[in-house]
Amino acid sequence: MFALFAAVSLTLLAFGGYAGGTLAQLGFPVNPILIGAVGTAIAAGWTAIRRPESLRGITAPLVLWATMISGFVNSTRSTGYADGKFSQLLTLTPLMAFGAVILLAIPEVRSRLVWCLVAWGGLVAALQFLNPAEAGNPLTISAEGSTYQNYGFAVGAAAVILLVLAVRKSASAIPFLVVGAGFMWLAMLSGSRGPVIAALIAVLAGFASTRLPAFVTITGAAVAFVTVQYADLWQFLPERLQTLEGDSTDARVAMVQSAWEEFLANPIGLGWGELQPYMALIGPGLAYPHNVFAEVAAEAGIFGLAGLVGYALYSLVGQYRAASGGIESAIFALTVFTIGNAAVSGDIISNRGMHLFLAAGVAAWVIRKNTPPAAALEDEAEAAPVKTFDFASGRWT
Repeated sequence: MFALFAAVSLTLLAFGGYAGGTLAQLGFPVNPILIGAVGTAIAAGWTAIRRPESLRGITAPLVLWATMISGFVNSTRSTGYADGKFSQLLTLTPLMAFGAVILLAIPEVRSRLVWCLVAWGGLVAALQFLNPAEAGNPLTISAEGSTYQNYGFAVGAAAVILLVLAVRKSASAIPFLVVGAGFMWLAMLSGSRGPVIAALIAVLAGFASTRLPAFVTITGAAVAFVTVQYADLWQFLPERLQTLEGDSTDARVAMVQSAWEEFLANPIGLGWGELQPYMALIGPGLAYPHNVFAEVAAEAGIFGLAGLVGYALYSLVGQYRAASGGIESAIFALTVFTIGNAAVSGDIISNRGMHLFLAAGVAAWVIRKNTPPAAALEDEAEAAPVKTFDFASGRWT
């Protein structure tokens, strides 16, 4: 029961905002992110007290936050966005990172987290039918109170999980493939290019982590592409998904270029939120470059960028090494998915899903360190007294 409570809390803290506005319009009285934050704090605190070995992983996020110190020092917090960003990087974001590192050192929490994300994707999909948003393009779907990007991310995450798990199944693979393909189709219908592209890459990464032969992976991808092409399924997709060109792409390219230029001009970092005036020159209402690496480089400097890249690589290696089963392969794929999405959408505080799954990779190292090697287990078994069950007395002797 505790594992489920922890997994639900992590899910709501990371992804509660994807349906929070819709749920509020339907009469739900509490912000799901707040529920997740309280639950994560309670669960992580309880785990730290009862299982202190789970604290071994907090060094990695501590180092990450230390490398980003110039972002805090140089921030003037002169705008509402900068002030909110500064505050969240000291509250919700570290709660996500540190809480997940502690809780995901428990294997049962990891498996339940994966299924919670599938359920959350299903809920977000269902909300679109209960409270559909009015859109100029009827094939671009989302729920009222949410966005098509959030919708695409939620159902895309569910698709990644089910498609990767299908590879690990034998007799039950077909239901996973069918439902997973359905979620992927919904992600495409959302019209959000970032989550769709990230999901496709993540599925291939998940297949690779299952040690599936490269020939099988490439053949499967080719068959899927030919099927879609031959059946001309592209015609059923939103226009913005049929091409990478457009105002949105041009703006993102310009923002990323501007962010890198500011990084080269100020390698120590402008400070958290201080990139906003430069983004506003590209378009009204723009505050960040929609690329978490360019954002951190410009605002937290070279040390922050090095810390984030190193943290991500450390997490990916740890999770890949742990991917010996379906659940862990799905978590590896989700790590790739959330990093890929953060490279084209959102900022460092809104991409709490990325912090969640980077923490999962760090926690994988903790589990590895806390698990005795097989040789040690064999020695312990040999040293232990051999007991037999006496049927006459009904006792072990």
